[in-house]
Amino acid sequence: MAIKPTRATTPLPKSALDVYKVADILDCCIATVRREANRGRLHGTKVGSRWRFQPEDIRAYLDGEEPAAAAEGAAWDAYIRKVVAKAPPLTAEQIAALSALFDYQGGD
Repeated sequence: MAIKPTRATTPLPKSALDVYKVADILDCCIATVRREANRGRLHGTKVGSRWRFQPEDIRAYLDGEEPAAAAEGAAWDAYIRKVVAKAPPLTAEQIAALSALFDYQGGD
């Protein structure tokens, strides 16, 4: 059974975390962190004999997401950000048209 701490809004560091830091965030022991990683419930990478965890993987675990789904979501978000960064700015007319499209309630 996965650990579900009540501190799901805990701010996470921006760099990779070791089992000790993850255990502190999840409020569990380091053996539980290793067990969850070995079972594939918590995505991490082994560097030699030590586990390293990315903050987004810890957030996905806290949110109850499967590691594969979280990785797919992160890849999709990165792709969208890349496309948006390359897009030219919208004109006032385009903004108005999009606004009308999103405000449309349906009907006949």
